[in-house]
Amino acid sequence: MYKPGKWVGYMLYLLAVAGLCLYILFPDDILRNHINSRSARLFAPYLVKITQVKPAFPPGVHLQGITLRRDQRELLHIASTRVSPVYSALLAPGHTLQARTALWGGDLRSRLHVTADQGQTIITAKTTLAAVALENIPELDQISERALAGRLSGAVVWDSSQSADPVTADLTVTDGRVELLIPWLAVKQVDFRRIDTALTLNRQRILIKQCVFVGKQISGDLNGSIQLRYPLGKSLLILAAVIKLQPDFLDQLQSKLPKGLLPAENKNGGYRVRFGGTLDKPMFSLK
Repeated sequence: MYKPGKWVGYMLYLLAVAGLCLYILFPDDILRNHINSRSARLFAPYLVKITQVKPAFPPGVHLQGITLRRDQRELLHIASTRVSPVYSALLAPGHTLQARTALWGGDLRSRLHVTADQGQTIITAKTTLAAVALENIPELDQISERALAGRLSGAVVWDSSQSADPVTADLTVTDGRVELLIPWLAVKQVDFRRIDTALTLNRQRILIKQCVFVGKQISGDLNGSIQLRYPLGKSLLILAAVIKLQPDFLDQLQSKLPKGLLPAENKNGGYRVRFGGTLDKPMFSLK
């Protein structure tokens, strides 16, 4: 007599045994070493290292203990992330993977596409960020040596075929705060409701195409470049901004400063500011 429940039970048992065998026999060391060696070639001079690879279901892998280093200095550590194929792209040329990571109190989702063109590997990666807490990023505290806060969102795209500007980013910070190392006229911090930035990165140079900010005390826009050096605090600033004082903040300054000490705003209703020096020791001039 045909008993469908019995055959379903057998199938479930076989699937469970197969899954257990795959888990036990999973080539952790081989896959981990392959990823580490491939990463070393693709991301030099940065070193990406993964300590453990485990299988995941639905089909995928968990990468654990991911670190990003340069010159023996750890720049990033991710406890775990899950990587899986994009099934809708299986029939397309190349390989497409997706990953999701909880990092710095926020959420990161990435999509990686790898193709080969005339023997050259081309990588396109897009990462979207949501509600990443700036105060949880240790590297920012070390560089700026001051308290920073805010929620970072946006998208970062890396296209290895673009030699001029392989990395582009559109980022937004909300509820931002920057501590002043030396309080000025009882102002201990600068608060921003929103900062929108469009930039490109080419290894040693960040080009800020546009940065528009609106805050409690000031608003305005900024552009220029940051020439990266290591350690990052020694990176050179070449930035220009037009800053407008908010009415309440302007009244506060005028009430505390001697009359005539605060320069008049230019014809556009703001102040031209140039930033120089380095990230850890910035300098500015006001016009």
